[in-house]
Amino acid sequence: MDSVRKLLDFVNFKLAVCVVLTATVLALAFSFVVPKKYKAWASIMVLEPLVARDLDPDYRKLEFAIETYSRVLRSSELLLKVILDLNLDMPPANMTIEKLSKLIKVKTVRDSQLIRIELQYIDPSLAAEIINRLADEFLKFHEALMAGEAESSQKFFRHQVEAAMEKLKESDKRLIEFQKQAQLDKLEARKQNCLERIGEFKKALAYNTIERAKVEKEIEQSKRELAALAKEQVTLRAHTFAAPSSEASLKQSLDTLESELASVDASEEEVKLVVGKLKYKVAQLKDKLQQNKNITLRELIELDMLIDRLPRESMSKSAPALMEAASGFQKVIVELNPVYQEIKRNLVSAQIWAAQVEGERKALSKALADAEREYEELNAKIARLSRKNDELWRNQDVYSEVYKQLKVRSEQMGLDVAAKIGDVVLVERAAVPSRPASPSPLKNAAAAFVLSALVAGGLLYLKSSYPEDRDEPESR
Repeated sequence: MDSVRKLLDFVNFKLAVCVVLTATVLALAFSFVVPKKYKAWASIMVLEPLVARDLDPDYRKLEFAIETYSRVLRSSELLLKVILDLNLDMPPANMTIEKLSKLIKVKTVRDSQLIRIELQYIDPSLAAEIINRLADEFLKFHEALMAGEAESSQKFFRHQVEAAMEKLKESDKRLIEFQKQAQLDKLEARKQNCLERIGEFKKALAYNTIERAKVEKEIEQSKRELAALAKEQVTLRAHTFAAPSSEASLKQSLDTLESELASVDASEEEVKLVVGKLKYKVAQLKDKLQQNKNITLRELIELDMLIDRLPRESMSKSAPALMEAASGFQKVIVELNPVYQEIKRNLVSAQIWAAQVEGERKALSKALADAEREYEELNAKIARLSRKNDELWRNQDVYSEVYKQLKVRSEQMGLDVAAKIGDVVLVERAAVPSRPASPSPLKNAAAAFVLSALVAGGLLYLKSSYPEDRDEPESR
């Protein structure tokens, strides 16, 4: 605080006026002593490349090109050529590459494609000459770059055309090999044949369904006739005079049936149930014969129908005698009612027919299922191969189009090299500046006057607002 107070005590109005005047005079004198510098400039326009990106992997954006050219303008090679051509390395200039690089400024004009080259130097004519020579050297450099780029671009396009031709040939070869291996025409023929077979199988199944309905109808009719026949109250003893041996034949058949039922394969539940009912019926009829009771036609038909319910496998393998016993019952039944033989023959024929129809239906169903499965497999295979074939054709079209474009582009390379890398145009050459770039002496004096006056005024204002007793301790 003591140093601030001493500084403020030292400052007064007269001292401030002296400082302001001294600063103004010194700035005015310095402006006359320091040599004046003149600014020269030139403008170069960078044109955007026109080559499409998909045909030229060396494509660069415009801003990248401008930045590259800006660095080239300050490169040591160009600056050295300018120094040697204009003898700037000799007195009085005594220029070096570092010194000239610091003097030259390269700017990009905002929102445009222009590059501006600026140089401030004490000699206006030399400044303009340096800028123009630098621009000329840059244009020469760009022309050499375009010539080299043209040659490399032609080599590049020739290589691309050859590569595209190889890919096109390879694509042709893959497509031919695929079509040879796939044999889509034969697969389509097999698919059509399979579809025709499916139609034939469906027609046959429809006809089989009709036949099945007919045979089931005949079986039901025969069963109804047998049921109606069994309702007749015809007894065995009422006809013994017509067939005296019928009772003895029935007894012998019952004994044979009873002895052979024990050897029937009754492992299945249905067979076991039928065998049980047969045993019960046989025992019941034998009791009636022993007790001299009448046996009705209905009882004999029911026994015969139970024998028919036994599976043929069980009757032929495990108990062959059952066939003989059944024939004995049928003879007795025919003696009681001759119509029974015809009805039973129709029933057996219908059952055999039904078995044949059912076997045919199963065979047709299996064949239809196999044909439909084959059709689905062929359809999926054809769809997969068709997608692959379409993909190969699309690749073929792409390679063919790329080859055509590259071929046309290669033929046009000699006409539009500038469109490959972007051309440059010198739109404004440097003129000899008539006015110095540095401010005039009056402007320098005015600036020094204003700045020193602001400082002095601030100090005076601070002194007037600073309290006199700020450093004295308070006493109560």
